Amino acid sequence: MTEFKPLKEIIKEEMHSQGINIQKLSEFTGIAPRYVKALLDNDFSQLPAAPYVHGYLDSIAKVLKIDAEPLWQDYQKESEMKRSGEKDLLPINRYAQKPFNKLVLLITIVVLAVLAFLLPKISDFLGQPSIEITSPISDKIEVLDENFILKGKIGNPQDKLMINSSEVVVSSDGTFEQPVVLHEPGCRNDYDFIVKRFLGLSTAARRTICYKSSLPAENLPTAPTSTNQ
Repeated sequence: MTEFKPLKEIIKEEMHSQGINIQKLSEFTGIAPRYVKALLDNDFSQLPAAPYVHGYLDSIAKVLKIDAEPLWQDYQKESEMKRSGEKDLLPINRYAQKPFNKLVLLITIVVLAVLAFLLPKISDFLGQPSIEITSPISDKIEVLDENFILKGKIGNPQDKLMINSSEVVVSSDGTFEQPVVLHEPGCRNDYDFIVKRFLGLSTAARRTICYKSSLPAENLPTAPTSTNQ
């Protein structure tokens, strides 16, 4: 039956046979002297995380020209660690797979589903509304008929449309038609369009309609002249 040798004895024997002390072993391996001493004293509480110790033992084995695997196995046995312990933060953070939390996943899915539903709706409450006025098409026009129809379309049928402080009914596709009577001759018929969005901004536009009750004299038709023969 093979006699079990503690880790510290294996390393100490090889160091002694090769005339290497703690300081030299530290220089050859790049391991801090306090960690070499902790290994030789079996003071594992002074050592860093297990993956670091594994690397230290590999380096020591190369310098002492011995097999590294038995050193690592002995270290695991003596420190009663078959894997990284609870205080070994390095393997937990970098190597160990974290437990799968079904509740967190479920909450994440629900939140994403709610956001996917609400994001397209946010613009219905916030943001800048839009309006396109098709009649009159320009900012200022002249007409001869006192009866006129204001026409256009707003971007969102849920927005509120006001024309000269009076709310106008909008169809489901956002279009609107509002008949008006031009009472003021000349360019005194101003119409202010305001589209308001709930919890959002508003968009305004103005149109001026110049009402002329008759054509200028120079544009009136002239009676044909007759010649007596």
